Amino acid sequence: MVVAFYGTMYVMRPIEHHAILIEGPLAEGLSAAAEYSSDVFNIHTIGNPDYLVHSVDSFTVEDARELKRRAGQTPLGSHQTFVLTFERISHAAQNALLKLLEEPAPDTSIILVVPTARILLSTVRSRLAHLPKLQTLRASTEGRGFLALDPPARSKSIAHMVKEGDRVAARKLCDALELELYERDTRESRKALVEVAYVRKYVGDASSSLKMLLEHLTVTL
Repeated sequence: MVVAFYGTMYVMRPIEHHAILIEGPLAEGLSAAAEYSSDVFNIHTIGNPDYLVHSVDSFTVEDARELKRRAGQTPLGSHQTFVLTFERISHAAQNALLKLLEEPAPDTSIILVVPTARILLSTVRSRLAHLPKLQTLRASTEGRGFLALDPPARSKSIAHMVKEGDRVAARKLCDALELELYERDTRESRKALVEVAYVRKYVGDASSSLKMLLEHLTVTL
């Protein structure tokens, strides 16, 4: 084990492993995945067909089958990496992933970027080398603070995002809320996660109303 810097924190980096788990906000997780791949597997992550990022809200059995098909192909270079990001994944999809994690294709690695490892079955987690959570304390504190406010105060707290049209900040707020809600793991928090997922789905779409999306968070959580 050696010390390396990924995204926003120092971590004990596992020596090369074919399957990595990164917990944390999406943007920071993707950055950490790219830095890890560049450092450990010595591959370029920009404009490289051997470095594929697949981001979905919900990872399905069909996604797992397509990954297995792609992973079975010979990389163009010396190594290929598949980065998978998702907020939800069914048990059936996880079972479909297991064989690929247990019997990795040659010169192939898989990196999962998820808000929390709790969404994964223990059988899947056991086959992944786990990097520590990224920015969990900061993000959880931000999410907890927002949830503690009443609707008028929440509206005031997001006013600058609406005024500036700051969709990046809005996405980070979704990250923070998801981390906090996943940590709570209650019936109410699971319902709230559905509302956050709805906002996340459209927040990156420039044609959507950022004001309406953020106001949705202020009144539904």
